[in-house]
Amino acid sequence: MKLKFCAACGARDDLQYHHLVTRAEHGSDDETNLITLCHPCHAKLHERRLNGVYNASQRTKAGLEAAKRRGVVLGSSRVAADANKAAAAARDAGLQPLLIGLASRSYREIAAELTKRGVEAPRGGAWNQVSVMRTLQRLGLRS
Repeated sequence: MKLKFCAACGARDDLQYHHLVTRAEHGSDDETNLITLCHPCHAKLHERRLNGVYNASQRTKAGLEAAKRRGVVLGSSRVAADANKAAAAARDAGLQPLLIGLASRSYREIAAELTKRGVEAPRGGAWNQVSVMRTLQRLGLRS
């Protein structure tokens, strides 16, 4: 299952996909055969350092529970989609005064400034040009 966070620890950076059934064992690249892991968890899994036990199901459940505790709305239901849109609108509204002052700069310059100021990007971590562009468009500051 492709997620926006590590299914094992909840990290949002340096994500990779791990095949539950390996390609060598004729596993597919289908999303149902993939699990999202950060690089350290992926390396641990391959090295079998997880307390000497490999249990992908247990680690996936633990990661999903950790995400729920952080307030992440999981699933593709209309309620979840509406909640995510409302959260995005609230985040954008809070950023609007700051972005108005930066709107004359390039997307790259704005991304660097937001990251430098410690403002978390919509998907967490550092800002990039695309996330700046989409946020400015949603706010009507650029077309």
